[in-house]
Amino acid sequence: MLAEEKIKGKLIKAILNIILVVMALGSHLAAADELSEYHLLTLAELNVLADDYPDSVSLKLALVRKIGQSDQAAALRLVSELLKQPLDPSERLITTGFSCELNIKQGLIDVATPFCEQITSSLEQANLTHVSRALALNAQGYFYTRQGKPEEALARFEAALRLPEISDQIVVVTIMHNRGVTLMLSGLTDLAIQAFENADQRKSILASDETLPMILAFNLGYVQAQAGNHESALRSFAIVIPWLESTGQLARAYIAHTHTSLSLSGLGQYTEALQELAPWMERLEREDLAVPPDSAAQAQLALGKAYLGLERLKEAESALLKGIQIATESDNPNRLRELSLLYGEMLLEHQDSTDAIGYLSNFLDRFSANDKSFELGSAHMLLARAYAKNGRFEDALSHSLKASDSANAAQGADFARRIASLSISNELDVKDQQLYLAEEQQKAQETERRLTRTIEIGVLGGILILVVIILLYFNYQRRVHESKTHKEAAERLQKEVEIRTEEVQQALRQSYEAEQQRAEMEVRLANDEKLRLIGQLTGGVAHDFNNLLTVIQLSSELLLLDLPERQQKLARDIIAATDSGKAITSGLLAYARQQVLQPTLIDLKTFFAANSSLFRRTVNDMLQLDTVISDQDVPLLIRADAGQLVSALLNLILNAREASEAGSTIEVLVRRSAGKIAILIRDSGQGMSPEEIKHAVEPFYTTKGPAEGSGLGLAMVDGFMNQSGGELCVDSELGLGTTITLLFESAASELLPDLQEVELAAVGTGQTILLVEDEEQIREVGKMALESAGYQVYLAENGDEALRKIESRPDFDLLISDLMMPGTLSGEQLIEKVRVFKPELPVLLMTGYASHVPAQYPILMKPFKLNELLATVARLLREPD
Repeated sequence: MLAEEKIKGKLIKAILNIILVVMALGSHLAAADELSEYHLLTLAELNVLADDYPDSVSLKLALVRKIGQSDQAAALRLVSELLKQPLDPSERLITTGFSCELNIKQGLIDVATPFCEQITSSLEQANLTHVSRALALNAQGYFYTRQGKPEEALARFEAALRLPEISDQIVVVTIMHNRGVTLMLSGLTDLAIQAFENADQRKSILASDETLPMILAFNLGYVQAQAGNHESALRSFAIVIPWLESTGQLARAYIAHTHTSLSLSGLGQYTEALQELAPWMERLEREDLAVPPDSAAQAQLALGKAYLGLERLKEAESALLKGIQIATESDNPNRLRELSLLYGEMLLEHQDSTDAIGYLSNFLDRFSANDKSFELGSAHMLLARAYAKNGRFEDALSHSLKASDSANAAQGADFARRIASLSISNELDVKDQQLYLAEEQQKAQETERRLTRTIEIGVLGGILILVVIILLYFNYQRRVHESKTHKEAAERLQKEVEIRTEEVQQALRQSYEAEQQRAEMEVRLANDEKLRLIGQLTGGVAHDFNNLLTVIQLSSELLLLDLPERQQKLARDIIAATDSGKAITSGLLAYARQQVLQPTLIDLKTFFAANSSLFRRTVNDMLQLDTVISDQDVPLLIRADAGQLVSALLNLILNAREASEAGSTIEVLVRRSAGKIAILIRDSGQGMSPEEIKHAVEPFYTTKGPAEGSGLGLAMVDGFMNQSGGELCVDSELGLGTTITLLFESAASELLPDLQEVELAAVGTGQTILLVEDEEQIREVGKMALESAGYQVYLAENGDEALRKIESRPDFDLLISDLMMPGTLSGEQLIEKVRVFKPELPVLLMTGYASHVPAQYPILMKPFKLNELLATVARLLREPD
């Protein structure tokens, strides 16, 4: 009775704390909404409001953000005043983030660092608004970007973008832009373009900002130029350049003109490229513009490309050498590599190849000696071309091989070299035979000419030179025989040349096909490795998620025992939500092929209700997924592994999505068919030919490209259906779509167990139980559950602590342990050590997820119900191992 009173007291206290947290959260959300509204105002409008509401912290924070875009010093003065005032946790976190970011923009890294590092500890506070967390993570990301730590910066930006319910879309666009900058500086140009374009699509929300939209357009143009999208880059810079020049940002304008010149050269407009940059180069010599060394070197690169396109070689050489000098002095290896490669190519194409060999060799030696860790494949390939032009084919081959080992070398470089070598060899052989054939044909023609002359002499001599005629006749016969012999030899040689050419072409086709198969196999192996990594990640997420669900499940059921009838529905709703969470976790594990196979009785109506959200997320926003279940009043029961069924349906829905066009519908139909239960997945996509249907379920057969599919999806579904005693049917026609049917045996004769009300399944009589669990919440709720049933419960945080307690007190009646725990002992290892000196002690394992589940011990899979726990404990105490 006393224990029950204590439990009730703790529950009442917990409920009061929750009410206080909700009230505090409501006030923070209201403040966050107010800040979001201020962000939509212009600077002039904010200043007017500041006169009317001088004590509004949210208004001052909005002013800091707006002023900081153009005048960081003034914004920092306002931040300093705010830090002296009493602020709530969210307001102080935002202010700290602004101080971090603004000091970095001012170049005050030492001043900014303490504020940036303070954000980490501040984020651990409870009841912070999502907007404050997002702004703080954005400031930290900006800090790590300037520190040259792109991975940590991207982690902060992406964590901020994943925060739920961020109503302030201006903050979202700002974070997306800063993430794009980090991707751009990391060399991930394609991802940076995507990030900037996503932000640019929402730029209408920035109507009240003047600076941020232009900076966004500038960076978008920069990455578009880097990716070779020159026309798009020119459109972006055409918007930005007038604004930069009108606002006096001459250094940035200089950079924008440089990239415009590079894009014009990329489009072959060399005269326009030179005209774009030349006035700024002259202005740079006259005025003291604070241009970074990298921008100066890049300008020389743009000049060099324009001069080369116009074949003004001396001026191109001067510009490139000047750029190389700037890049060398500023220790900018990437820009130095770009300039050096263009200079080496100029030497190769327009000067002596020996000069190109000498320059490129020195370039590669210098970078190898300095151990520069970036791609030099282009330099090796250019040097190989120079050696080949100079007739030094052995050196050319050596550098071609080095180029193929580089990160950017084409996947088939080795194959191309071998094919080229084979082609050259056979080409020389064929040319020799063709030359011999030409000589024989020339001899035959010469013989015919001699014969013609002989006949003419014979006709002119006539009867008077009879002896000469006889001699000429015999000579004629000999010549005819020789001509025939030479013609026959030429025909034989021609046939041999044709046969040899066909053999060479056949060998080339076979080699190409072999290389294609090898490339496809490499892609499939890479896809399998990705799937394995996804499985590992999913297993870890499932373990933590199942632990949380266990706490919620047991706590809700304990609450249900003591709550009045009016409030019991809320507890039951929580329990039902926990069951849904368990189904989602099982579905994720099944998709990653990490679920333990357990065929169970499945009611398809309940199954699709629990997994409908997972299936809907599989298709994109451009498609619609409709699920239709017939016979709503009659249970549709089958026996199969629920996780494998989820995985099979996900595979089929993904295939239907890939085959469907935007705006179409994918249908999932469940109905009875000839005494069986059928699940149909139907799309209106491109369909399959009879030959493709014939091979559809064969392993590794796919109609997709090498990088788009492994060819294992339908094969795995077919294997699952065979193991489940079912059948997979494929019905498809080109242009009319595809229908995949899964036929299961009906399990209508069996009954699903009814859900029981939560009640104590068994009552203990004071037996002692040692509960070993590394998660504190599970330990506490497990102890409460067992003590409510009449057991004495002792706790241990890990296997090492549990072993010490058992050694000091050997009279425990039952050991309950988590399977996976930190420390030197897992749950299985703990049981093995305990069994050495206490073999009769009953044991029970628990796990949220594990790649290996021992079969020799009883085990509870998290999340489990209260009755499952108590019934299992009662059975083990009655019948110990």
